[in-house]
Amino acid sequence: MKTLFSTDGWAEFSAFLKTAPLLAFDFDGTLSKLVATPSKAVLTVKTRRILEALNRQGGVAILTGRSLADIRPLLGFRPRYLVGNHGLEGSKKNAPLLKVHRQICRGWKETLLPLLSAEKGVVLEDKTFSLTLHFRRARAQRATEKKLRTLARRLSPAPRVVRGKLILNLIPASGPHKGDTLVEIMKMAKSRTAFYMGDDETDEDVFRLRQKRIFTVCVGPKRKSAARYYVKGQPHVVAVLTRIAELRSEWEKGLR
Repeated sequence: MKTLFSTDGWAEFSAFLKTAPLLAFDFDGTLSKLVATPSKAVLTVKTRRILEALNRQGGVAILTGRSLADIRPLLGFRPRYLVGNHGLEGSKKNAPLLKVHRQICRGWKETLLPLLSAEKGVVLEDKTFSLTLHFRRARAQRATEKKLRTLARRLSPAPRVVRGKLILNLIPASGPHKGDTLVEIMKMAKSRTAFYMGDDETDEDVFRLRQKRIFTVCVGPKRKSAARYYVKGQPHVVAVLTRIAELRSEWEKGLR
């Protein structure tokens, strides 16, 4: 995987933006910095302003593992496409699954809460249609993760367990993933191409599509990532957004 800021990477990126792709992003660790308390995640003023401008020009899509109720207050603007719970919420196609997933997660929560009472530093986040186990504050993080995985295997029906950065996402196996969702949004937006940027294991579902029409960038270098390019860290995301905004403005001027 090559850095986006290489000569070849930047040239390919700039050329791809001329196809007027759908612009899609993960939130935590991508548009915002990772924080110990999820409710304190914020967009910088500059990031928000650029996203608002891009959203007015052609629309922005945000695909997040957070619930819609959780993510909306953190954005400060209304993206044209907003999908939560890893692709379930905000998707008309997956609306029939909401009731089923709510019931599944309710049962998982009832099972897990008594078992987690002795696990210090572990927080269960109930996102209605999926659950997330945060263990960032646990003293022995590796050992804690191992225990949590063991507990997850006791759940019925068995969840899809997706690791994030010091979290475990428990997702009903019948649910969609971000790759499915991005393709669906592209159809809705009538976009032939898409740009996607993310940092987490759930974003690999987009990266693994490996479609030429989807330009993928991973935030943070990962040996096993399927993304086409990477940037070193979250602070570099604003440089990418700035480049997109610049080229969008140049493209629009050319049409006048």
